Amino acid sequence: MVDDYLSFIDFAPTILEAAGISEEQSGMQPIQGRSLTGIFSSSKNGLVDKKRDHLIFGQERHDVGRPGDAG
Repeated sequence: MVDDYLSFIDFAPTILEAAGISEEQSGMQPIQGRSLTGIFSSSKNGLVDKKRDHLIFGQERHDVGRPGDAG
């Protein structure tokens, strides 16, 4: 069992690395996430990548793109 935190932002760099495509080749804007392939290939249990010990998240309350401008 792996206890590392991950986020949706990590999916793009993971897919690019698995496909053998560099960030520069992808044509995407700079990527903030980190690939998860090291975790997938590890035989360790618990916290595999010591840098993945927390998450920071928030909720935007000023979205004007929803019906009735709901937050």
